[in-house]
Amino acid sequence: MSSKYDTFEAFAKFAKIIQNQFSLKIISLKSDHGSEFVNHRFENYCDEFGISHNFSCPRAPQRNGLVERKNRVLEELARTVINEMNLPK
Repeated sequence: MSSKYDTFEAFAKFAKIIQNQFSLKIISLKSDHGSEFVNHRFENYCDEFGISHNFSCPRAPQRNGLVERKNRVLEELARTVINEMNLPK
């Protein structure tokens, strides 16, 4: 991603890969209150696919740290999946 405004497209692509390649359904998404997550596109996508979009507590760095660590794990997982499938980055 070149900027945080590419987050929705990256998430939608990641969700399709997970759902198609592994026959898994995303049931929950947890994020901070960043503007890249709080918008109509994310809200509509989550409503359409039945994804529960939860937010961490505002102004609680302890909770946001948890989200950041989970995000790093997911990014590593996505990179691994892309490398295993030999997809372009």
